[in-house]
Amino acid sequence: MASDPDNTRHVVQALALFGFTHGEATESLFTKPGFVVRMGLPPMRILFGRKTPAS
Repeated sequence: MASDPDNTRHVVQALALFGFTHGEATESLFTKPGFVVRMGLPPMRILFGRKTPAS
């Protein structure tokens, strides 16, 4: 997932439309290298994540 400000803002807005609104999803959450956010349970699970930059 791209971590630029426009993209992270759109992700947070989209999640809010689906009820993820109690402060859990913030733009800063989606800019952290190596983060993973899991929502739901299989087979209805959604994962958001960013790879840690290579050293």
